[in-house]
Amino acid sequence: MSTQKEALLEVRDLQMSLTSASGHSHVLEDLSLSVAPGESLGIIGESGSGKSVLARAIVGVQPQGVTTQSNGSIRFEGRDILGRSPRERRGTTAAQMAMIFQDPSSTLNPLVRVGKQVLEGATQHSSRTRASRRAYLHELLEAVGLSDAARIARSFPAALSGGQRQRIGIAAALASNPRLLLADEPTTALDVTMQRTVLDLIDRLRTERRMSLIHITHDLGVLTDRTDRIAVMYAGRIVESGPSARMLSAPAHPYARALLDITPKLSTPVPLPLPTIPGVLPDMSVPRQGCPFASRCSRVSEVCHTTRPPVAPVSSDPDHTVACWQPFTASTPDDPTRRDSALLAAGVA
Repeated sequence: MSTQKEALLEVRDLQMSLTSASGHSHVLEDLSLSVAPGESLGIIGESGSGKSVLARAIVGVQPQGVTTQSNGSIRFEGRDILGRSPRERRGTTAAQMAMIFQDPSSTLNPLVRVGKQVLEGATQHSSRTRASRRAYLHELLEAVGLSDAARIARSFPAALSGGQRQRIGIAAALASNPRLLLADEPTTALDVTMQRTVLDLIDRLRTERRMSLIHITHDLGVLTDRTDRIAVMYAGRIVESGPSARMLSAPAHPYARALLDITPKLSTPVPLPLPTIPGVLPDMSVPRQGCPFASRCSRVSEVCHTTRPPVAPVSSDPDHTVACWQPFTASTPDDPTRRDSALLAAGVA
């Protein structure tokens, strides 16, 4: 994990609960992570683990009708931004981070031409001439692979395909030239072929613009060769974090290993129904005791139900940490099924 001195983003001991018409939920519990300048961090976990809530907490945007309560800190460029209002953020960090949402149709205004929407976040260009702003808009659209920029800019969202709308969302996120880009399941609404195209595009733009990236997903395969580190999130906590290659070959937490085990393998026929992790997420309406994965874990012991496991290095490696009372170690017998999954995820099998 990046040190605080090196970190562009530093989240420490973050707790967050949400209250809405549907009830109260303790979504995040003592969550810590960091991202260095130019680094790509993948966050993986099941739906409902709190990944999107974490992303929205970082950028300071929550859904309408939701009240939040939070403790801890979110430091960006050394300044604590947790709890700051949108107006306070606009003067400090708002232009330095941007987010690509899951479904572009939910974030684009159907009554506004896409060109105007793309430039909404480009406050640094607000004083430019109209011609200069139009040139910058076309540059953004061409950067995300939309070659007919003039026509696209004049279009309304309904006139564009799903892939084009997703590219519009990426262009809008890039308009302020952010230092940190958060991509929350950015290809959910796309077909498999378009998913890879969009992921390649995000990866290329991150490299060209030297941005930091947090890529949130429930699909381990999309993080392969696209991230420097992977953090595994479960029920509002980071249960394991480490270099991507190590996380794809030798995860230590039983949940991280279970995610790898259910990854489809090329070496054997795809089983039907597709493999899943037995059980469900714990009740998020109350704080979790012990390890939140205890009820689904094959390595569970009594302490797992009663006491929260501390975050500790795996095999004395400070870059690879796990929160588990019974982690897998280098001496744990190898599982050929898991090894095949790792090879597939790494693009070898």
